[in-house]
Amino acid sequence: MVVLYVSGVFIELIQQMQGAQLIIDLTAKKLISYDSEKCSEKNLLKNFVAFIQGLISFLVDIPGTAYHKCLQGRKNAMRMLVNLLQERREKPRKQPIDFVDHVLEELKKEETMLTEEIFLGLMFVLLFVSFETTSLALTLAIKFLSDHPAVLKKLTICTNSLSISNHTNCYSSLKSMG
Repeated sequence: MVVLYVSGVFIELIQQMQGAQLIIDLTAKKLISYDSEKCSEKNLLKNFVAFIQGLISFLVDIPGTAYHKCLQGRKNAMRMLVNLLQERREKPRKQPIDFVDHVLEELKKEETMLTEEIFLGLMFVLLFVSFETTSLALTLAIKFLSDHPAVLKKLTICTNSLSISNHTNCYSSLKSMG
């Protein structure tokens, strides 16, 4: 009986991972025209799984620890995004097809608030949240905000007084907090 139960749980986990793989592949295809067969970073999901497992672990960066795997997963995913951005800059498309193409057009503009660093962070987060559950993302947000009360205070002030005229000031203030 235990073997059947364990097998059932094992099969369910495999199905969940296949579902997560399908979701992240679909989202990545729409956002960055990602094709796991053509990309050097074949398993984007593996990097995000390592990333999430390390977020709720002891922050010890020693090879073999969950946190080290977390950092490596993020590094690998970011490397893939940087390489993608570089490839697209070298060989731009005539017509925008995906989100990256539109961002590249925005980055060419003189008076844009968007930087390459912001774009890469945004892409990482968008891909990450495409497969991760809301409850875990909210838990992490609460954890990070509770670890950094100055950021929480600034966010509270900004959201309470947010209007079109002071949106830039709020953004600048938050950005200066690093």
